[in-house]
Amino acid sequence: MNKLNWLDRSIATVSPRWAYKRLAWRNGMSVFDAGGRGRLNQGWSPSASPNEQQKRGERALIRARAQDLEHNSDIAGGILQAFQRNVTGTGIMLQAKVPHTVLGNTQGEINRNIEDLWKEYCKAENIDITGTQSLEEMAD
Repeated sequence: MNKLNWLDRSIATVSPRWAYKRLAWRNGMSVFDAGGRGRLNQGWSPSASPNEQQKRGERALIRARAQDLEHNSDIAGGILQAFQRNVTGTGIMLQAKVPHTVLGNTQGEINRNIEDLWKEYCKAENIDITGTQSLEEMAD
């Protein structure tokens, strides 16, 4: 809502109804708040370039800042090491734990067979359509 200037205040003292209509008309004319140039939009400097061009520049800046933090900040380096240690670690490891004997096979035999099959599956020729990377290489 617009504030009253000296003219509007003068009109309001003489005819409040006329001042109200004048103010309502003025508020109706400024449809877009984003188009205002007042103090509320003072720090807003939009770009007319397509979004992807603007995002590309911002991504490059964010990437450069992140790399700078990784190289120059002990705290950021520690956080990244924690992620590497706890998230990626040595990759996906399988340890089978079948709870009971199945079809005459002991638990140890079944668990070893499952783990051997998993190792075979993780080879490059079985997991990668191009046959060039194993599961461990893909996870890195």
